[in-house]
Amino acid sequence: MVWDGRGQLELAARLMLRGKMFQQPTDETLEAAAVGSPRFDVSVIVAAYDVSADIDRALRSVLAQTASDIEVIVVNDASSDDTVHRVARHAAADCWVRLIRQQRNRSPARVRNAAFHAAQGCWIAVLDADDAWGRPGCAASWTHRPGATWCSIT
Repeated sequence: MVWDGRGQLELAARLMLRGKMFQQPTDETLEAAAVGSPRFDVSVIVAAYDVSADIDRALRSVLAQTASDIEVIVVNDASSDDTVHRVARHAAADCWVRLIRQQRNRSPARVRNAAFHAAQGCWIAVLDADDAWGRPGCAASWTHRPGATWCSIT
């Protein structure tokens, strides 16, 4: 994923090949992808800072997806409310939810970058903590596109 200096997402989703983000697929990057297999189809990353009122709804919307191999990585950005406790409850109940805790508050770009490094999926999707996915099939539609090597979702 590419972030500018203000932490704005340039592209919302790209193929993650063996832990590296690529702008455009090349023969080399496609060959590198064939060497190792990711553990999940989709890694959903959520940056969370003082979003206790919204985080449950966001996580439920992801966990309701029909795609079978989804991981959710929530990076708590040193929240002062009970966000971390709410996410920890989800992580305890569902092995696909992972919580990463930042000890001090950072920018949204740095928080998301921490999630990118921890992601183990082919595809990376960014979900804002105060948003939710509306329909339970959207993640599955990304993973069933033969030959797709990258996408941009706005």
